[in-house]
Amino acid sequence: MWWDPAALRLDVQESVGLAQHKLLTADESGARSEAGIRRHDAWQATRARVRAEAGLASLRVVTATEQAAVATFEAAADVTVETVAPDGPRPHG
Repeated sequence: MWWDPAALRLDVQESVGLAQHKLLTADESGARSEAGIRRHDAWQATRARVRAEAGLASLRVVTATEQAAVATFEAAADVTVETVAPDGPRPHG
């Protein structure tokens, strides 16, 4: 296919879609802009809070050896052993 440049109208203004036009239309009152800025600021504050909380340790993990080295006899005596009778023979196969 071949186009004759002399036959084309090159000074035509682009027609953008209605949705894009609505997005690009100036917000005269600034209401949409301010609402967007407030939502973004709230999101940033929530994100910063969640990241700070996520960085805090919620559990303290120690190995049995470490615990045995610092545990007193009284603390070691607080261990409760639970046993449950089996329901029947163990499956095998």
